[in-house]
Amino acid sequence: MHAATHRLTFAMLRRLLESQGFSGGFEGRVHISRLGQMDCAGSKLQVYYYTWEETHPPGLAIHAAYRVLFFKDSTTYLGQYKVGDRPKLLKSNKLVFNYSESDGNSIQCDQNGLPESLQANGEDLTLFK
Repeated sequence: MHAATHRLTFAMLRRLLESQGFSGGFEGRVHISRLGQMDCAGSKLQVYYYTWEETHPPGLAIHAAYRVLFFKDSTTYLGQYKVGDRPKLLKSNKLVFNYSESDGNSIQCDQNGLPESLQANGEDLTLFK
């Protein structure tokens, strides 16, 4: 199977993320689901949606995080954006959220790659590890 289309298992993703500086956690409830493939600066990026939920005894606050992760060639972790919701659509070079266009509703890749920062749902998103 060609590396650009290779689907990673949870264990493979965890190993890659832990070895390449991922700042998210793996304690608690963690789910990573593949959203698809995105064209970006001449490469095919694999896009995943990550959810983390801290588990506590009943009655205590629960913390959660939602992120979109990007991999190049299924082996190189490029980074992530902290998001509020799961994207609704993945087009060839754009990830679209269910937000109004005027508030920012997408992460779009261009010839320079993923944007370092952008607006989505009126909030600043920054690419980070």
